[in-house]
Amino acid sequence: MQEFILKNKESADEDIKRILYDQIDTALSYLENESDNNFDESIHEVRKCIKRIRAVIRLIRDDIGKQNCRKENFFFRDINRNMSELRSINVNIETLAKLNSDQSGGYKALIDHFIELKEKIIYKLCLEDDRLGNVFKMLKKGKKRTGRILIKNKDFEILFLGFIRVFNQCLRSMSLAKKEPTKGNLHEWRKIAKYLYYQFQVLAPVLPEELGIYTPKLDKLADYLGEDHDLAELEDSLRGNPYVPAESNKSESIYNIIDKTRYDKQKVLFSLAGEIFNERLQTSINNLFSI
Repeated sequence: MQEFILKNKESADEDIKRILYDQIDTALSYLENESDNNFDESIHEVRKCIKRIRAVIRLIRDDIGKQNCRKENFFFRDINRNMSELRSINVNIETLAKLNSDQSGGYKALIDHFIELKEKIIYKLCLEDDRLGNVFKMLKKGKKRTGRILIKNKDFEILFLGFIRVFNQCLRSMSLAKKEPTKGNLHEWRKIAKYLYYQFQVLAPVLPEELGIYTPKLDKLADYLGEDHDLAELEDSLRGNPYVPAESNKSESIYNIIDKTRYDKQKVLFSLAGEIFNERLQTSINNLFSI
């Protein structure tokens, strides 16, 4: 995989195409070599490539038009949906294992139950439905679609419009999540924060130097939001599940442990968000067109 970053300030159109092609080729490579690599890791990396692609498509929205942007975004979104079941079950297993370690809980039977479900999902993905074969074909189509995307502006400043739009979306979703920290609101904020992080990476060479300090912080924020979402997803998967162990002490139930863990994580992530989305950052973003 080449660097996920602009290299040619004089020809943003060609550089954007290079980045999109490279992410597709990297995803295809992981699928082609998944038997040689860790299967779970390969699927995770494919999904990350597609999320990066969707972040870049949002950067060029004002060049290619809103409708074209939506079409390409939905196309790549649908590719990832083919793998969402496997990713969700992996997250459940990993999150449960972490809780089991932290709390010395007796969740082995529950973890084994999810591992058994995972094996059935892998069988379905690889053999019954050939979902991964479908993902491979769709990525090949995606590469042809990318070749047909007409980026008219060579100047990188057009990318700032998409960047500022995502930044403002992130501010709005953060405000809503602070006001109502529901699973849905936090998940929406997480998605936009991840897009913004990827866009910071791509635009690094053409952004003011003072903005560079925010890239690792956004990465950490997205990770915290991801961990919170994983816990919420686990709780949804556990509700009504007969493998959930009965607790004699309700205060020590797995649901209370999840709630407390989420509460602690949200305190940290909201504090970090306050450090990131300060007046200085907003001023720098708003001044992009004056540099």
